This record gives sequence, C-alpha cells and structure tokens, in this order.
Amino acid sequence: MATVTRSSSYLLTARRKSAGALRRIARRVGPAAELPERPPLVATSQPLAAPRYRAVTPKPEDERTVPPWPAPIAAGRRGQLDHEFQARQAARRADIEPGDCEWYHEVTLRDGERIAGAWDLNGNETQYLGGIDLPGTRVLEMGPASGHLTFHMERCGATVVALDAGFDASIDMVGAGDIEADEVKVMRFIGQVQNSWWWLKRHYDGGAKAVYGSIYDLPDDLGRFDTTVFAAILLHLRDPYLALQRAARITDGAVVVTDVVPPGLTDWHESRVVFHPVEGNRNSWWQLSPALIQRMLATLYLPNQTVTRHFQYTRPWHDITRAMEPVEFYTIVARR
Repeated sequence: MATVTRSSSYLLTARRKSAGALRRIARRVGPAAELPERPPLVATSQPLAAPRYRAVTPKPEDERTVPPWPAPIAAGRRGQLDHEFQARQAARRADIEPGDCEWYHEVTLRDGERIAGAWDLNGNETQYLGGIDLPGTRVLEMGPASGHLTFHMERCGATVVALDAGFDASIDMVGAGDIEADEVKVMRFIGQVQNSWWWLKRHYDGGAKAVYGSIYDLPDDLGRFDTTVFAAILLHLRDPYLALQRAARITDGAVVVTDVVPPGLTDWHESRVVFHPVEGNRNSWWQLSPALIQRMLATLYLPNQTVTRHFQYTRPWHDITRAMEPVEFYTIVARR
C-alpha cells in the first residue's frame, strides 16, 4: 500500500483548500448576465430643424490657449477635488473664448442659442443615460468631452466629478511611430476639448469638478460614487475591462455604459469585440457588442442589468458644416 508522507498530505490539503477558494470566488462572480433577444428601442427626438446658432470663429490652431502637456501633478494625483486646485484650473482658463475650444457636443446656452458641435444629445439625455435617477446622487463621469452630459446631470440634481486624460496621462494611442510626439499633438487637441468644458462651466456657473489622470489608475482620493457613467468611451480604450473594473471598485450603485451598436449586429447574445482602428484617428480601438459588456459587468458583481437601444445624432466625421445623421446606441445600466 502506498504511504502518504506528511509533506504530500500537506500539499493535498492545500490544493483542496485552493480549489475550494476558487469555487467560492466563482460563485461570487455569479452567472453571466441575462441577455435579451433584442432590447427595446426607446424613442428619441430628432434635432431641431433650424436652431439659433451663436457665431463662433475658430482661432488658428497655433493661437489657441491650451494648458501644456505633460504637466506635473501630485503623487497619487491627489488633491484635485480641493477647492484651491479647482480654482487654479479655472483661473488658467479664465480668458478662453469659444474660438479656443473644440466642440465635441452641441450645446444650448442660457439665452437659447446653440454652439454647433459634433454630437447633438439635446433633449435625449435621459435615453442616453438609461433613465437613471440623478437627484441627490454623486456621479463619476468618464470622458466628459465638452461637458453637455456633465451639466445636464448637475441640473438634474447630481454632484458630478468628471475624469479626463491630462497632466501626466495621455489617451490610449493606436499604432506605432513617434508616439511621444504624437501624444503631444493629440493631447493638445484634447486640451481644446477640455477648454469647452471649462467654458461651459463658467457659462452655466456650474459646480461640477474636473480631475485628470489615467482611467486605469484613478486618483486615490476621489471617494465613492453612487453612479459611474461611461459615455461612449470604452471603444477608445486599449483595456475596457480594466477601466470598468477600476470604476466598479468605487461605485456603490450603478455603472452606466453607453456605446455604439456595432454595424450589422443581429445576434444580441453574441459577445463580440472587433479591433477597429479608424484611419486618421489614433484613439479608435474597438467595436464592442452589448452582450460582451453585459458579461464583463456581471463578473464585477453588477448582475442586475437593463439594456435599451436609442438613436443619437452626429455630424459625420465631426464636420460641423454637415447635417446631423442618426447613429444607433445601446445603454446598459448595471447594478449590484
């Protein structure tokens, strides 16, 4: 009869314990999210036929006021929520004008005029955000762009912290070549988009706060949030799962993901990811099916999910001289 030594017995016991721990972890992760045959299409309104636009003359590229990149930031990127830090950021942009800005969002001003932008979400914000309750909540918004959603959520009663690339963190770049030189160029463009956020904050007298850094390594003093919003940002990230994972750690309520429905998607159960770089765009990475994102969120202890479809409107290739065209989106609201 074979004998079992003390050491081999110890190893068997350790392996059984490890296997048991892995099974318990697997149970905690839970089953894959329930996937709908086809989510409901939520009605959205079409853009206004003839809005009143404010005349904006874009400044020449080399004359636009943009904070330098990269720039020094405190260890852990701490202290950005402090009043003094926010005041310094606002002061640096106190003299910017609409012509210093890149307008990702079409925005409606206090007097009813609009500034033309690439995406018109006006009137369709509720559908874009999946109908989440906003009054009295603390929201982390990933990738706020010009800030249309930031200040919409604030007007609805939320306290908003908007995180964007900046200081020592660049956006994720597709391709090779002289990455460092290209990062400086791309981050200068991002700075012009951030100008529009700060200009809107001043125009609306908003209280939202902007913080900067890596979406994969969040400033470590942000605190906790009721809701985190990923507004058409995952397709621009090299590692969308890691970004969701980092956000889920500090979100007590819902994670909201809105993204473009991949063209030709017919099977809503299909977990599909397509590497999809776009010529001339260094930060277009993926086409991501909603079922894929649902399963990712389910593993992050966010199994209670609703999914909707809706149309939003864009000017093709961000050319503000072109008419708006509809694009199909999905929104997933995932809760614990």
